[in-house]
Amino acid sequence: MKRRWVFAALAGGLILTGIIGLVAARQSVEAYNPHNLIRFHIVPNSNTEADQVLKLRVRDAVVQYLTPEVQDVHDAFEARRIVLRELGRIRAVAEREVRAAGKNYPVQVSFGCYHFPARTYGTLTVPEGDYQAVRVVIGDG
Repeated sequence: MKRRWVFAALAGGLILTGIIGLVAARQSVEAYNPHNLIRFHIVPNSNTEADQVLKLRVRDAVVQYLTPEVQDVHDAFEARRIVLRELGRIRAVAEREVRAAGKNYPVQVSFGCYHFPARTYGTLTVPEGDYQAVRVVIGDG
């Protein structure tokens, strides 16, 4: 059960990836709140279709990188420790994807507390609130 929480914690944010979708049916919606969820927020360079596609590409690459790093995490404190330790690598993964897409956008990665609106993803609703989050800003974001 805790393993599924960690996947959700890392994938949460502007874009809750398929990882949460896979575990949503097994967890109560109330389980997702500002105290037990690290959200993931990727801000694209612009709203153009190409930049939106790049945002998803970066999201997928970062989630793929982080998943094995957190598969055995048991609580929010440990998840935060790992995420903070991996910020530089998260940036490197994001930069690699930006360059592979032929863009020269700068990439900024930070960890902090940010306000998020309520979001519904299928049957999962994550309430509005201030959440700890990994924020990846691509270009002018």
